[in-house]
Amino acid sequence: LLQILLDLPKAVWQQQAPAYLRVLAFNDTGRKLLHTMKTNAQLPIISKLGKNAMHNDNAAYRTQLSAEVTATDLWSLLQKDAALNRSGNDFYHSPVYVRSKI
Repeated sequence: LLQILLDLPKAVWQQQAPAYLRVLAFNDTGRKLLHTMKTNAQLPIISKLGKNAMHNDNAAYRTQLSAEVTATDLWSLLQKDAALNRSGNDFYHSPVYVRSKI
């Protein structure tokens, strides 16, 4: 069903490797890990999508990110909250910082 909804060929779903890492939320431990990964990660790390997010030479990166943004837009159509019921939410929201309980 996702293949039909997102209008993507079967080959896209058969890709084995991700083309990027996407940060959706993090805590204090995650913050330290992200700091280390900025220099050691083999894949690009996306913490927030900017207007140039799709400008990448890697075709798999562009295809996967486009599918993710389209999927979020479809999910947004089902939301009652006006702040969530709009297209492009991936470009408006930053990762969530979860404070550690002390």
